[in-house]
Amino acid sequence: MDTGVLSIILHQFPYPSHWTRVLSTIMFVTNIVLSLIIGSVYVLRWTLYRKSTYQKTSADAEEIALQAAPAITWLTITIQVQLTCAQSWGYGFTIVALCMWWIGLVWVVTICVLLYLHLIKKPSHSLVDKWLPTAVFIPIVAVFTLANAGGLIVNGALNDTHLNSDLAVPITIVSFMLVGFGLGIAAIMYAVYMHRLMTSGFPESLKIPSMILTLGPCGQAATALLGLGNAVVAHGNFAKYDRGFFLTATAAPIIRIICVLSALLLTGFAIFWMCVDYYAIINGLVRRKIKPSLFWWSTIFPAGTVVTALAGLGGATDSAAFRICACILFTVLVLIYVVNTIFTVPMTLSGRFLGLEHGFHHEYARMEKIEVDRGLEEKKL
Repeated sequence: MDTGVLSIILHQFPYPSHWTRVLSTIMFVTNIVLSLIIGSVYVLRWTLYRKSTYQKTSADAEEIALQAAPAITWLTITIQVQLTCAQSWGYGFTIVALCMWWIGLVWVVTICVLLYLHLIKKPSHSLVDKWLPTAVFIPIVAVFTLANAGGLIVNGALNDTHLNSDLAVPITIVSFMLVGFGLGIAAIMYAVYMHRLMTSGFPESLKIPSMILTLGPCGQAATALLGLGNAVVAHGNFAKYDRGFFLTATAAPIIRIICVLSALLLTGFAIFWMCVDYYAIINGLVRRKIKPSLFWWSTIFPAGTVVTALAGLGGATDSAAFRICACILFTVLVLIYVVNTIFTVPMTLSGRFLGLEHGFHHEYARMEKIEVDRGLEEKKL
């Protein structure tokens, strides 16, 4: 997710250059490699420990929500297939991106519906008032990422690789519906999560960095609307489709203006959550309550959606202020990415990052002792 969003930002950098495109391609390839490695490990877990994995995943709302993370990674790859591969190698990769998008649609909507059905079927006042995980926002972000991908597939193609209006307009319409799907759920969850913060305060120190996930719905919804606003006028799709009074050349510019206005409103709401979230993180760091953990990786993608929203608004308003703010926030995210990598690699190799507090050696020694004790018991019998 994080590598993917950084590659997309570099490809659409407010001040593009040859090197930003080169770095974007490098990050794109890195994203694919990391996805294959981590995905293989995950599939292996489901293969070897299918029953226990299913029981733990299906019983925990946070685990269900986290299943949307691979879907978001899939969508970042889908976007880059369109932005990088299609523009370099032709229309065939536009069709590949289109097929990947429809697969992502089924994937994301299924996870989102399953999560909230789980929360409804197993109501808990303590969950809402104290234990509601910030991860519940991940499926919502996935829905908006899907809508954003739809807009980029329609809008991001070159003149000789773009989809015809019969393919482009349905994706655009479905993407707008996905924005409505996500905004409805987001409005509810923002109210519930704010209630949780007001009644119980910030999450436990280990999970405070994950509060940045609250930026995701606002930032990605704004980005999606900006992309869809461009998509309705791109390549004259609505003008060529020309049906009813909505899918027409006359309506397209009006829809685009409404999308930009909505993106401005959503970006403003994202700034509010940035103030709350970064206050919690800085306060935790000053008090030395926050330690290196996997939760730090959740601080990049959601903030990256705000970068893409600011960059899009910079283009829509021709504003240097929006572009500069996007560049500053992007620089911060790159620094966080580097720091996260520095502490992730050694902690993963030692095993502590994976939940083995005393490393692999300690865990293996404990397991070996259990086996020895079991053998002695069998001999006695």
